[in-house]
Amino acid sequence: MKDSRILSDFKENGYLHVKGFYSLDLISKIKNSLVQEVKKNLRNIPGADKKFSGGKVEFIAQAQKHLSSDFNNLFNIDSLNDLVDFLLEESASLFTSEVLFKRAETGFGYRPHQDAVYFCSKENRGLNTWTPLEASGLGNGGIWYIPGSHLLGELPHKAHNFNDFSCDLKSLTMKGLEKLLPEAAAGDLLIHDCLMVHGSAPNKSQNRRIAISRFYLPKSNLADSGKLVLNKKRSLLVNGDFKKVE
Repeated sequence: MKDSRILSDFKENGYLHVKGFYSLDLISKIKNSLVQEVKKNLRNIPGADKKFSGGKVEFIAQAQKHLSSDFNNLFNIDSLNDLVDFLLEESASLFTSEVLFKRAETGFGYRPHQDAVYFCSKENRGLNTWTPLEASGLGNGGIWYIPGSHLLGELPHKAHNFNDFSCDLKSLTMKGLEKLLPEAAAGDLLIHDCLMVHGSAPNKSQNRRIAISRFYLPKSNLADSGKLVLNKKRSLLVNGDFKKVE
């Protein structure tokens, strides 16, 4: 995977789709482990780090803290770590991890946003590895990107609640940028730059869709967790507009 063409494409487009990155055996192991982890640990996860719909969990934040090391270590494989370091062009560290359960017919969507808003790093360098545990695409609210949007820098974001920001999609379409919605199979790996504008529609299909997001930052540019919390709280006090705290 350490190919100069892959790196140049990632820099130009802001995303990478690696088909069949994980074996189906590993994906099955991850799914089975996740089911057990949720049964065992869900009630102990703070309310701010989980979201429910129809009485069922739809989202778990800070999974690297709330789920066991045995589960998280399933992603600690050399091929993934090496690819992340290669794309960031230096050694990286896991910043946070999320589990996204999109329930059949009711699964939530995500507004257009950039992950950099949540990272709060000075240089806006980082990436998200997104792993579907079930097929993801147009029919079930799969993740979409706007290739090239990462080259625009950090965009103004509006705060909707404590952990929900969005940017103006119309301003991007006016620049001639278009959406791309990858059809990803279980075991594929999607990676996007932290400045890539992306989102997803609700899952209106008859089948659930589960994915794992893992956010990485260069070790030379780790985010300040205290600043992250401060920025989120401050953003709710400035007429709904995201303001960076120096």
